[in-house]
Amino acid sequence: MIFLDFPRRVCLWRVMKGVFHYRGQTRPDMGEGCPDKIDVEFLRYIWRFRQREQGRIERHLNEAKTARNR
Repeated sequence: MIFLDFPRRVCLWRVMKGVFHYRGQTRPDMGEGCPDKIDVEFLRYIWRFRQREQGRIERHLNEAKTARNR
């Protein structure tokens, strides 16, 4: 299991970079006619992800480590 713990600014930068790169197009990894939806709620989710999810992720990583060492 690999956990990539990127800083918030990197995550936001990559989202914005993708938005500008595929502006007016459908991204290759999305279904045809399925536009990107970037709104304040999504940006807030990215910004708050670590503080909301860090504990849960760490518990899962520790459980996987414990199970592996058995």
